Amino acid sequence: TPRRTVTPSLHVKGAPDYIEFLKRALGAVEEMRAEGPAGSVRYARLRIGDAAIELGEGEPMPGSFLLYVADPDDRYQRAIDAGAASIMPLTNQPYGRMGGVEDATKNQWFFSRPTPA
Repeated sequence: TPRRTVTPSLHVKGAPDYIEFLKRALGAVEEMRAEGPAGSVRYARLRIGDAAIELGEGEPMPGSFLLYVADPDDRYQRAIDAGAASIMPLTNQPYGRMGGVEDATKNQWFFSRPTPA
């Protein structure tokens, strides 16, 4: 994945499990991993669609992310099936179809298909 001007970087506890969650819930593809002591993850880079996300073990600092996807219903359900909790049921809004979930580390993931202009 090419480097972007801004790349989200997450600090999470239990990074190996969190990486698996991102793969199941968001279709993330792991590009690189540097392991730390006792199976922890010092650094990992994953690709979600055309974007990169980086993460490592650390004191969690939750963030909020908006993913524009072709099928928000599928992504929302995949995240729920992978263990996320609903924080915004899927609904049609004036700006498009959107729903959101919160993962075990309190990061919020919103899935949207914008209304065509």
